[in-house]
Amino acid sequence: MQEIKLGDIVRYRDWKEGDPDPNDVSEEAQAWGTTGLVIALLRTTEFKGEMTPAAEYIDENGDIHLAAVYDLEVIK
Repeated sequence: MQEIKLGDIVRYRDWKEGDPDPNDVSEEAQAWGTTGLVIALLRTTEFKGEMTPAAEYIDENGDIHLAAVYDLEVIK
């Protein structure tokens, strides 16, 4: 897994089998395939109930997303 740092440009992974059906998720909550600038690094229990390294990133629309680092790839 690549190290993610503040200021990195990241991309959230595409939808995959086992994810919620996109039709069941509000459009605002869908982040698959989005890119953005990392603005915070943290650890959270938001994913799977255990402490997980995570990042907040802001996309081109100004929306802030929270993602587990294992779901992100560094673009540059």
